[in-house]
Amino acid sequence: MIWIFFTLIGALCNATYNLAVKKMTDTWNLYLIAASTYLFSAIILLVVSSIVRFPVLGNDFLIALFMTGFINILATILYFNALKISDISACIPMLSFTPFFLVITSFIVLNEIPTGLGFLGIFLIIAGSFIVTARGNGCIRLSGLPSVFRDRGIIYMIIVAFLFSVASVYDKILVQQSDPFFGSAIKMLFIGTGFFMITFMFERPNQIFLAFREPMALKIGIIRALEAITINYSLLLTIVPYVISVKRLSITMSVILGGYFFKEQNMVPRLYGSAIMIFGTVLILL
Repeated sequence: MIWIFFTLIGALCNATYNLAVKKMTDTWNLYLIAASTYLFSAIILLVVSSIVRFPVLGNDFLIALFMTGFINILATILYFNALKISDISACIPMLSFTPFFLVITSFIVLNEIPTGLGFLGIFLIIAGSFIVTARGNGCIRLSGLPSVFRDRGIIYMIIVAFLFSVASVYDKILVQQSDPFFGSAIKMLFIGTGFFMITFMFERPNQIFLAFREPMALKIGIIRALEAITINYSLLLTIVPYVISVKRLSITMSVILGGYFFKEQNMVPRLYGSAIMIFGTVLILL
């Protein structure tokens, strides 16, 4: 069960990342945030990989790299735009749909199937996310759901949840074809380079290079590197839907941090929903 320890560390890193990105979107170009943080993460992971020793790469490494790389670039664009235009405690919970999508994608690609309790745990995590996004007195009415989907940030994040479900499957293949350090380093380098090229369309070169001297970008890069290492170790130890379901506890952490730092409202129903999500995680562990 050591995978749960690694995954919880990854979840905490992810919640911290969400908070930092939300704050940076007020003043930074979205593509510049992605370019700087991913490239810093890549450099850190490459240094670690060189110390541990570079792995022998499998035959499917490049296929997995291109699949997860391009999918993550698209997902990150939508992800950052969602954080920019919506409350963090409203859009981030939509990522809890990733485990639902993963039941399908991981079965198709990896032939992985959760147990009965695993399915129930995944369902509770998704159900908890609806309570987390409840308004006012915390009541959830089906007639009110269409109004939720009029929020572009929420729509973007549901699409991101699906994209992440596909990318996570190829993340596991990438790690299996290399190791948790090198595989993540090359993926981060691929994504960061892609955003670096995109950034030149919107920013002057001198502004881009000045941004790489920003301490916050380096700090986020370190957080992303630690998240990648811990989650990738977990992917090697159990099936993808379980890892991503537990990682989605970062939603609970993000809701709490969002309420504390950004003074967002309706915290009581969001905490109730978070408790249901935690119970769902317990069922997955059982």
